[in-house]
Amino acid sequence: MKKSDAGGRVLVRLCRDIWQFKGWLLAVVLASGFTVSAGVAETYALKLIIDLAGRGEVDAMLHGVLGLVAVLSVGALATYARFRLGGILSARFVYRFNQRLFGKLTGVSIAALERYETGDIVARFSSDLRKVNLFVENNLPLLVLHPVMFMAGAVYLGMLNLPLLIVAVLPIPLGFLLIVVLTRPMATLSEQAQARLGKGFAVLGEMLAGFATMKVFHLQQRLYGLFRRQMDDALASQLRLAQRYIWMGPLQVMIRLFPSVICLIVGGQMAVAGELSLGALIAFFYLLNFVIDPIAQLPTQIASCKDALGACARIYQLLDEPGEQLEHLRLQAPEPGPLLRVADLDLAYIPDRPVLAGINLQIEPGEAVAIVGESGSGKSSLLKVLAGFYPPSRGSITLAAQPGARFRGQIGLLGQDNYLFPYRLADNVRLASPGASDDDLQRVARQAYANEFIELLPDGLHTRLDEGMELSVGQRQRIALMRALLKPAELLLMDEPTAALDRHSEQLVQEAILAQAGQRTLLVVTHDLYFAQRFDRVVVIEQGEVVEQGPPAILVEAGGPFSRLWLGRDTACDTTSKEETYA
Repeated sequence: MKKSDAGGRVLVRLCRDIWQFKGWLLAVVLASGFTVSAGVAETYALKLIIDLAGRGEVDAMLHGVLGLVAVLSVGALATYARFRLGGILSARFVYRFNQRLFGKLTGVSIAALERYETGDIVARFSSDLRKVNLFVENNLPLLVLHPVMFMAGAVYLGMLNLPLLIVAVLPIPLGFLLIVVLTRPMATLSEQAQARLGKGFAVLGEMLAGFATMKVFHLQQRLYGLFRRQMDDALASQLRLAQRYIWMGPLQVMIRLFPSVICLIVGGQMAVAGELSLGALIAFFYLLNFVIDPIAQLPTQIASCKDALGACARIYQLLDEPGEQLEHLRLQAPEPGPLLRVADLDLAYIPDRPVLAGINLQIEPGEAVAIVGESGSGKSSLLKVLAGFYPPSRGSITLAAQPGARFRGQIGLLGQDNYLFPYRLADNVRLASPGASDDDLQRVARQAYANEFIELLPDGLHTRLDEGMELSVGQRQRIALMRALLKPAELLLMDEPTAALDRHSEQLVQEAILAQAGQRTLLVVTHDLYFAQRFDRVVVIEQGEVVEQGPPAILVEAGGPFSRLWLGRDTACDTTSKEETYA
């Protein structure tokens, strides 16, 4: 698609979005109409006053002055209303735009969101929306006002003296040609600059997220180099954009000056020759600005419009992301048989490069199932598909649930790195069940072996988990486990829940998970084979396929894939102490 076509589509779409506020937009148009009408009336009153003064009709001239004052007052009120209404229109439009963008982000799939850098998304909310806001607040009202000004001014000037009007506007077509040439690449330059800023913000976000790692590995210069490179690229695009803007000033001066000079020269000769009265000449010169100003400001208006369209294109790109595709997640009424059925499941992040192939599983109610395999075999990918984070290439997932239930409402999820919001600890846990009482929180705290350290916090369950609150990885994981246990879900999905924990925290979390066996259905991805051997069943995945499954004790003796994993486990571990720990 050509850039011009894309820009036209964005403009049409932006106009449709603005039209949703047609009440406020029409109010701006009405106020603009009053402003222009007052301007034309001022011109007529000025012409009348000058002609009356020339004829010595003082009384009539004084009445004309009073009329001019009244018209000026109406014009001032109309101008105030136009700015006021334009500000309201802009505020409401950007507020709605902001809400749509945030709402869209909450509804897109994780797979779609991972294509964007965090800083780039933040840039679309900040600098891109700010450009749109400035356009709607400052330029859109003028785009409404200027055509009305031009038409009203041209009609009245034509009535005063049509030949003089035609001669005065002769240089304007040349100005139009220059406008087209200078503003053609501005939308592309604006979009490039915003994209580079977004990448720079992404580097900033990475630096803040990995601040300790940056310090340890002395990455300051490297990250600064990446940040500076993106900012330099953004600056280069901004400078090319600024070079286009620089020419807007001289172009405006030319468009304003030439018609005015022609008006004075030709109109002055006509006045001397008696073909035009002095009042008509002054009125013509005064009202000529109604025709010149819209054209003189056209370069800036077009430049601002294209700048805003570049920002709009980036915002619409996010708004056009498809929502989550959950057709593969099915619910059926509970009946004797498996709680969860996975049938012929395939997954490929990149076409023709499958991560999962032909996965078939049946999980019984209350069963504890461990998923094991080498790194990169597809274990975590399977859980992501089961949670609906990625749509499969083929296959279906069926969960037994009561009619009217939602799929994700029936599952709990615990991963390796679980985000805790900067709320109170209790509020973080209650996200799983908003109506839970403090007694419920105390219960899951005991189940997650978190009650002891929570009692030592400054405000216990009501302690705020701000960035300054230092909690260990194990403590954070146990709070996340509390949240998963509080959710009234039959199926608990867990992805390496003990991978980053110290030995003590690992033991506590494992015991808390195993305590749920029989009460809930567990599906746990783990690299810890000692942990896996305590489950009812082990599923072994190799290269995206289920190659073996069954009770762990039987699989160890069978000499198959699990047995090979078991024999190849970390020999540095003290087997005896492990077995004693999990006995």
